[in-house]
Amino acid sequence: MKNAVAAFAGLWLFGDARMAQAMQIDLRRVTDNEAADPKKLGAPDRSGFKQKEWEDPDIVKPFLNERFEYRISFLSIKTATGVITFKRTGRNQYTASMEGTISGLVGAVTDYRKVVMTSVMQIRQIDGKRRFVAVSFYRKTIKTDGERVSRHDFNYIRRRWFITRTSNGKMTSRKKRRIPRNVYYDDFVCLMYNFRAQVYGPVKPGLDVTIKTLPLSRRVTVNGKKVRKHTDWARIYVLPADKISGKDQSFMKDIGADFMVEVHVDKGVYGMKTGIAKFYGKLKTMEPMGVRSEDVLLFGDVSAARTK
Repeated sequence: MKNAVAAFAGLWLFGDARMAQAMQIDLRRVTDNEAADPKKLGAPDRSGFKQKEWEDPDIVKPFLNERFEYRISFLSIKTATGVITFKRTGRNQYTASMEGTISGLVGAVTDYRKVVMTSVMQIRQIDGKRRFVAVSFYRKTIKTDGERVSRHDFNYIRRRWFITRTSNGKMTSRKKRRIPRNVYYDDFVCLMYNFRAQVYGPVKPGLDVTIKTLPLSRRVTVNGKKVRKHTDWARIYVLPADKISGKDQSFMKDIGADFMVEVHVDKGVYGMKTGIAKFYGKLKTMEPMGVRSEDVLLFGDVSAARTK
C-alpha cells in the first residue's frame, strides 16, 4: 500500500513517506494574524527584532503570516492534524514549518505522535534571481519512546553543511560535509515556497525542472538484503491540458484548481510505489487546492481537498 500521494503527504506532514498511507486530507487556509511561533517550533528567535529594520521583498509578501490547517482522516475517521505556517522571524529571516500530530486510529498502530519540520530561510540573489535559501532545517520527531531532533545548518560561503542529531536531549552525532560549489539544497519546505514564488520558472503547463533537494539516505530492502540508497533530487512537472486525464480534470473542477503538478522522487528511497505525487492548485494565487491518488489497495481513490 505504498501509495504515491499518501506517501508524499506523509513525507511533508510527518517526515516519513510511510506515515500517511491511504489517508484523506482536508485543507483549510487561514490568513489572519496567526503564524508560526519560532520558540515552539525550535527555530531561532532573535529577540529585540524591530519590524522597520527590514523591508520584505516582493517574493515573500504573498506568504507572510500564512497558515494552512489539515484534517487527516482514514476511512472518514479523523486520525491526525497538520499545520503549515510561514512567518518573518528576523532581519532577512523567514521561518516556515510543517507540523503533524498523530491521534486516534493511526495512533493505535504506530509509535509516532508528532513530527515538526521547520525551514529557516533567507532571501538571496542567486544567478541574478531572488529566491529562498534554507540556512537551517530542523526535524523533530516525537514517538512513544521519546523525542529525536535532527538539525542541518548550511554555510554557503564556506560551503559547509553541519548535521547535529539528538535523542531525548542528548547529542548522538555531529557531522560536517562539504557542499559542492554553486549548489543550494532545498528541503521540501523551502522547495514548496520557491515553487510557489516561481523561482524554478513561470508556473505554467509544460514547466519541467529537476531540483537539487536536501540529500536523503535510507536503508531499504532490495532482493531480500538491506542496502543504503541515496537521493538528492525532485522533478517538478506541470502537466499540459492535453496530458491531464478526464478523472483529474473532473477533480480539478470540483476543488477549483486550474493546474496540475506531478512531483517525481526516487521511489526506492521514499518508499513510494510509483515515485509520483499529484498536486493541484490555482495559477493566480499559487494556492494548493488538493491532492489525489487512484486505486489505493483496499481503499480505492484517496483525495485531499481544501475546505471551503
